[in-house]
Amino acid sequence: MGHRNIEVKVEEVDYHRNGIGGEGFHIIKFQSRDDGEGEFQDMIGIVFEEAMTTAVFNRRLLGNGEIRFMHNSFRGDVFDLHLRRGITAWKIEQDHEFNQTCKILEISCDSGQPHKAHYQLDEAAQIKSDGGQGIYCPGLSAVL
Repeated sequence: MGHRNIEVKVEEVDYHRNGIGGEGFHIIKFQSRDDGEGEFQDMIGIVFEEAMTTAVFNRRLLGNGEIRFMHNSFRGDVFDLHLRRGITAWKIEQDHEFNQTCKILEISCDSGQPHKAHYQLDEAAQIKSDGGQGIYCPGLSAVL
């Protein structure tokens, strides 16, 4: 496990579902420095669901096409906990923003199986899913 003392400032977090069959992951833009000394480095972290499955790269080096081991490689175990805390904070923020604008609707599909998911009405008054269930239902009916 990583034992270095590092300082991490999370700048941006997003989630990628990785197609329809791949394992989704969070991607994080952050800055870090060792032991609170020196300048911050701009970094990218890729964090999968399972603990200690984190990859970290220097953004400047990636921008220059540098992907070689030992040239642009960092110990994911050192950053794992810091980045997962950033993901948790991001999820809380996303849930708060989502709950301010969305309602929970019960959705019935032609299959006859009810689904509960978050939906919102866009400007054209069309129902949009939060993507959580990936439901496509011809003959959709929604009940408030």
